[in-house]
Amino acid sequence: MRRQEDIFGFTLGELSFLLLFSLMVLFTLGEQKNAKNIATQNQLKETKLKLEEAKKRIAQLETENKVAEKNKKDLKSKQTPSCNEIGLKKGFYGEFIIRGADNYSYDDKQFNFNGLTSYISKDLEEAKNQNCILTIKVIFPRKSGHNEEFGIRINASS
Repeated sequence: MRRQEDIFGFTLGELSFLLLFSLMVLFTLGEQKNAKNIATQNQLKETKLKLEEAKKRIAQLETENKVAEKNKKDLKSKQTPSCNEIGLKKGFYGEFIIRGADNYSYDDKQFNFNGLTSYISKDLEEAKNQNCILTIKVIFPRKSGHNEEFGIRINASS
């Protein structure tokens, strides 16, 4: 015989315990799910922060790269290259001897400065058009204590 307090063969106390246990299981599962969601949200926030930091770093590096590229252009020498460097002439253009004030010797001929520049003006103009300079050998004759003539040889560009 069944008592009225019994429901499907369980007492109210047993059913209450079963219901409480079921609610606790559901609550625990919900909390675990919330904890996973919170952890996932925290990871997502951290990832977004790292992404923003990476974007800032990329922008900074791109700016530095632009500055470096600009400065790289400035690393090249601004000096006009010699005609030897660009292959227009090989070796020295010639040997010039300075004999005195406004007295020069080239190709076994004597010149003043204006005469010398007009004599080699064609080659000077060609060098100017090629954006290069001629390399010359300059000799400064001097007299030693024994009256022997010697020259100080200097590689100069003109």
